[in-house]
Amino acid sequence: MSSSHLILLLNAYPRSSITILFISEEDNFWIEKDVNELNSFTGDIRVYYKKENLRKIAPLTFLSIIELAISSRKFTEYFFPAISITANLLKQIIKDLNPDLIWCEHFFCSLLVSNSYSGKTPLIYSHHDFISRILIKREFKIKQLFRSAVIFLFETKNLKRINSVVIGSDTEEKRIKNISRLPFIIKVPIIYPTLQKDYLDKPMNKMPRIIHLGTSKATANILGLKDFILKTLPYLKQRNCICEILIIGIAKEEFEDKILAVPLNAHITFTGYVKDLTQYIQPYDIQIIPYKGTTGARTRLYNAVRFKNAVVCFSQSIGNLYPLVNGTDIYALNDFNTFNQTLVELCNDFHKRKACADSSYNKLKEMMGYGNYGLQLRRELSVFVND
Repeated sequence: MSSSHLILLLNAYPRSSITILFISEEDNFWIEKDVNELNSFTGDIRVYYKKENLRKIAPLTFLSIIELAISSRKFTEYFFPAISITANLLKQIIKDLNPDLIWCEHFFCSLLVSNSYSGKTPLIYSHHDFISRILIKREFKIKQLFRSAVIFLFETKNLKRINSVVIGSDTEEKRIKNISRLPFIIKVPIIYPTLQKDYLDKPMNKMPRIIHLGTSKATANILGLKDFILKTLPYLKQRNCICEILIIGIAKEEFEDKILAVPLNAHITFTGYVKDLTQYIQPYDIQIIPYKGTTGARTRLYNAVRFKNAVVCFSQSIGNLYPLVNGTDIYALNDFNTFNQTLVELCNDFHKRKACADSSYNKLKEMMGYGNYGLQLRRELSVFVND
């Protein structure tokens, strides 16, 4: 899980009282570590944890659509009884707290709230991507086309029910404007707190290391890693590029099962899930984002930058550069030829990747404070919240 825009919300209201209903089938809970790193937050956080898989509410059959169309029952009560229990818990929390703002992180959480709550408290939806688009990109089959069409209907309805949407991508802004005509679209990047001094003071590793960070649950990781193995590894071998390759977040068995079961003619280390990334990532490593498709708000760009890593990616997959300069702070490319060439250049030139990593990291530090994007988010939310 990623804290995404929620960290910016804490940054925007550093002395607020925040109650989190955390709904996930996973046991790991990310917010504690991220809040500890966010030194500016001095408020109060309470957590209600509900172990549930919200994705089960997505309709799968034609019969489901017909029944839903003629049914007056609530969406959450219709598809999955346990979701209805979660919705009741949510309503009770809202009733007890009488909050100034309800923050919905990601589509399924937003759908749960908008279908179970009818009060006047503003609903703010932190949008990451259209699930309907992700389904088609991951697996182009008739069943997925059908699911995608149905989920797109719910995504469209959902966007019309909430008060504002928070995004981090120009492409998503255009799509949402075309669909919903929402008057309030808040565009701020997803950024992470900078890391502690003991990490940044680590000895420099002059042996080039190429790192891919992310789980196999993301379609961008599946497609991007497949292309990296097929299109980049042979190029690195052909150019006699000596480097270490580290795949963080995916085990070797998982890679072969979900992504690509081929003999790998390169030394690749697979770590599986890693709790503390600072034990594996080092300053001046090269982080790659090899996914070539357009996506919604990408979290990995600024996550890589905060590790003082040189980033090589595709311009379509990162949403926005914001203050980062292409070719100086990061390398956002358009095709695999230049992607591969840039990787070899950075592997062969320590000073070049160091200059890139230092420049982007220094700009990230300027962006992070309460006086920057946190303040921007607070200013935008002032339409709904008086403080």
